[in-house]
Amino acid sequence: MLRTNVVRRVGIGIAAAALAVAVAVPALAATPVGNPKKGKVVFVANCIACHTFKAGGGKGTIGPNLDQKKPGYKLAVLRVTNGKGVMPSFKTTLTKTQIQDVAAFIYATTKKP
Repeated sequence: MLRTNVVRRVGIGIAAAALAVAVAVPALAATPVGNPKKGKVVFVANCIACHTFKAGGGKGTIGPNLDQKKPGYKLAVLRVTNGKGVMPSFKTTLTKTQIQDVAAFIYATTKKP
């Protein structure tokens, strides 16, 4: 009886761990969410002065050259949301959707062959 309960608990623990992995894996994939066309508008209004980025018309030299850096979607969301170094945080300036849109624009444009 005791052995059956132990086996049952281990089985439940394994099932719970498998479920946790199944839920976490899509989050790690960081599939771009957002509208790249709307993101270009956000970029032009907020980022063009500091970043060089041909697709957005940016010729700024304060921030990194996005044509060269080609940040991934997750990194773009992180930097726009929280800022880094001289780049300010935009989490109180832009909506979550606008942040996703601008990140999708940067990602989609830099990942083209």
